[in-house]
Formats: sequence, structure tokens, C-alpha cells
Amino acid sequence: MGEKVFVGNCELNIKSQQEKNPLVSVIIPARNEHPQVWFSVDSVQMQLRNVPHEILVIFNENTDRAPEYGKNRGCFLRFFSMDKGSVSQSRRFGAENAKGKYLFFLDSHVLLEENCVCSVLELFETIEDLGICWLSVRYLLGWTYAYGYKLQLNTFWGTWQHKKKSNDPWPCLMSGLAAAAARRDRLMEINNFHPALGIYGGSEPYISMKMEMFGYRNFVHPNAKAAHFVDKRGYCWNSSDFLHNFLLASYTLGGQYYFNIIKEKYTEKCKGVQRYIDELEKICCVVLKEGRDDRLFVKENAKYSLQEVFRYHGIQFDEDSKQYEDAHCLDE
Repeated sequence: MGEKVFVGNCELNIKSQQEKNPLVSVIIPARNEHPQVWFSVDSVQMQLRNVPHEILVIFNENTDRAPEYGKNRGCFLRFFSMDKGSVSQSRRFGAENAKGKYLFFLDSHVLLEENCVCSVLELFETIEDLGICWLSVRYLLGWTYAYGYKLQLNTFWGTWQHKKKSNDPWPCLMSGLAAAAARRDRLMEINNFHPALGIYGGSEPYISMKMEMFGYRNFVHPNAKAAHFVDKRGYCWNSSDFLHNFLLASYTLGGQYYFNIIKEKYTEKCKGVQRYIDELEKICCVVLKEGRDDRLFVKENAKYSLQEVFRYHGIQFDEDSKQYEDAHCLDE
């Protein structure tokens, strides 16, 4: 039997309420994000006050006073410190240590809007094979909402889509991890975030595509809304790390075929500058070594190929890639 609980102003019937463990674990990586990280925590706590939950704040190479200010904020808070690592590694660590059935991944400067959590949990209870629920996010207050990414296949990245397709949730392969939710057991089933994913962003292609390859669907929820309220980011990024993440996703999920596509496209972007070409070759060598075990895991356990996932979402090659596909075999 389900148990009715109130999330914010919304009544929710939960099918499988845990007795000992929290229902929801919120994972917030933070690096020098005082005081805004506590605004994010308060935003979450207001919506989950009637639901068994925990909030994991992962301090990563932190040098500000945020941990000190968080000591007396409530027993629902769990603090962890990492001496080194990326935001993706913090999320991986948080997921490993979380106790909840549902995981919410939030940036440390994001506010949840009214009934956001309720909308997400209802969707998970409704769609049996839901993998990731992407929240609708506006980057900086005043911006229009973004409803997922439109994938650019040749770069393994995407552009924000600001057109609302429907008032109901719809399938969406990829969006931003500034505000997203997943079932913990399913995230563990696909082996979590890859430990080599780096920097602040760029891990979305890996985790979103992998989830669908293992038979789970990703949806964007137009009524589950969140907002960045500052542009300050404690994590910094650089183009080499972004490129590393995209190449890692292309190889581990798509094998040598997709890896070669991405490598060729980024080689073109080097425009013949030798130091860029050398850096790309270095990254490629590292990726092939880091991704070997995960590539074997995906080949042995995934239900669908990456190409089948793309076709399901109607993602097409451009003309250059069609020619590449004609000239190269999909086999590794």
C-alpha cells in the first residue's frame, strides 16, 4: 500500500516508502560557494520537510567558511570533504554514499521553485522505466527556461532548447545536471558517473546516453522548475577537460566508431595548429586507457547500442558524418 505524504503544497502517494532510509537524497557539490550553498539547502529543505530525506554537501578543495556555517543547520545534513576532484567525481561520491531511493543532483547555487520535488517524484512513480528526470532550468534569474538540450552529434554536446513542447513531461535524451534527478539503483546499475569525468560540466552526454542504453528513458519535466540565482561558480573549466569528457563518452558508449567521429571533428577545429593537435592526441591516448574497462562493461551489459538510442530520439548525422558512416564499419 502507498503512503500519502505532502511535498511542499502537493499531496503525493508514494508506493514504496522506506522505514529506515530516507526517500530522497539531495547531492550538492560545492567549492567555495558560501553563502549561496546554504540558500540552495534551505530551498530544498522547505520542499522536503514532510518527506524522509537527507542532503549531502560534498565540499571539494574548499577554502571558504561554508563548512563552519553548516555545522548546526540540522541532522538531515551530511557533510563530506574531498581534497581533489571534479564536480562529476563529487556527484559520483555522493551517489555512492547516499541512502535515498531517489537522488537529486543540484548545483550549489540553484533554487527549487514551488512543487518542483513533488512533480519529479510523481513522474518517477508514474513512469516505471524512468532513468533521469531533467528539471526545467533558467540560468540566472530573469532568463527564459531551458527545456533540455538539442544534441549536436559531431561534438557530443548540445544547445539549450527554450521552446516548451507540452505541459506534460516529454522524452529528452540530455539536459544540464545543474538540476536533475535519478533513481539510485539505476544509477548504480550503469556504474555511476565515470571516475575520470572532470571539471564543472561536460558529463551530461556520458550519464544521459548511458542511462538510455541500459533501457531507461529520460524525460524533461516542464513543471519541475529550478533557477540559478548567481553566476558564481566555484569550479572552473577549460576546453581540454571538456574535450576529454566528450571523447570519453564517445568511446565508452559508442566504441571506436563514434570516438573516431569526434576525434576527426575536433582535429578539424585545431585548424592545423600543431600544439592543439598534440594536445588532442594526448587526450585521446588518455581516454582510450581510462575508458577501456567501461567500454567492455557497456558492450556486455547495455540493452541498446548508442546508434539505436540516437535513432529513437530522431537524431540524425549531418552530411559529413553520413559520408563517414558510409566509409567506416560500425564494428570495432
